[in-house]
Amino acid sequence: AQVPLAGARQAGKPNDPQLHFDVLRIVESVDDPWVGGVGIGFTIPLSGRLAVAKDKAWAEYNTAWRAIAVREAELVAAVHVDWLRWSAGQAVADLWQRHAESLNNLKQTADRLWQAGEISPIEARLVAIEQASAHAAALQAQSEAAVIRRQLLAKIGLSPDTPIVLNPLPIARTDSDTTDAEIAKAVLSHPAIKQAQAEYELAEQSLRAQIVKQYPDLTIGPVYENDEGQSRIGLSGAIPVPLFNRNQRAIAEAAAARDAARAKALRAYERLSHAAADAQARHIAANARHQSLANDITPLIEAQLADIRKLIDLGELDALMLTDALRRSLKTRLDLMDVTRDAAVASAQLEYLMRPLWIAVPVERPDMETQP
Repeated sequence: AQVPLAGARQAGKPNDPQLHFDVLRIVESVDDPWVGGVGIGFTIPLSGRLAVAKDKAWAEYNTAWRAIAVREAELVAAVHVDWLRWSAGQAVADLWQRHAESLNNLKQTADRLWQAGEISPIEARLVAIEQASAHAAALQAQSEAAVIRRQLLAKIGLSPDTPIVLNPLPIARTDSDTTDAEIAKAVLSHPAIKQAQAEYELAEQSLRAQIVKQYPDLTIGPVYENDEGQSRIGLSGAIPVPLFNRNQRAIAEAAAARDAARAKALRAYERLSHAAADAQARHIAANARHQSLANDITPLIEAQLADIRKLIDLGELDALMLTDALRRSLKTRLDLMDVTRDAAVASAQLEYLMRPLWIAVPVERPDMETQP
């Protein structure tokens, strides 16, 4: 954005004067055969093109800065979302690790019972297979969390081997109380909408610049001539006559570009409205699924695990029933983490769509206050 800013600060200055001269020699034999003249011409911008050029230059800067602001707001939101996903990935890896540790303890118990002849070797082997599978799954979860961490570091701008400790964000479910009217109102102030408005303003200024080109500017200045030893001084002027061309093609193209910018602004509003509605719908759906898992499924599985533990305390171990119950309990906890993560991500995306973070500050036009 510094490139168009540098141009905007220098825009609107008048053209440099033009120095013109001519030297002629009379071919016939005369006492003073040389004829010469010199003059300087100043352009008087009757069309008002200098003010229009300045407006257009600042519109170009505003458009460039708005584009940067959109990318910045999107990056901040993406970093937050990736941080949430990495935090959830860490939590999933911890769940698998704890599950593997519990199975490791169960494997030791199963080995003792097998050696004591209380259970069959098939049951003991089943527990060992389940423990090994859980350990492999824990390693896979840790690997996936490490991949998300590297992606997060890349968005922040750090190398993959940067010695930095990232603190996980709390993955919490929040209630959705945002109305459609609030979303529609907030979308209008989104950076992408402001960028589309800036692009339309630039298209409008470009059209103005082409329109003023059809109006002539006056070139005028003093002239001195020497003809056969006689000196003359006067005034010279020139002005184009707009009869045929009148810059009609450029005006038509600029008008069409302005219509395209208007359509692009409408499309940006539609895209953001759909994105906000989608984020809200995903948030509501994730909360509903979380409620079902937490209130309906989790209590049943916990009750089943409690009954099985009582049987183990009595010296009875049904390996198939226990591993199945542990697997279902883990799946429920993983599903709860997934829906909580989905709800948190959707909530963050909706928040950034409605209230994006602004970091960069635009440079104000010297003769006009720039609105953020």
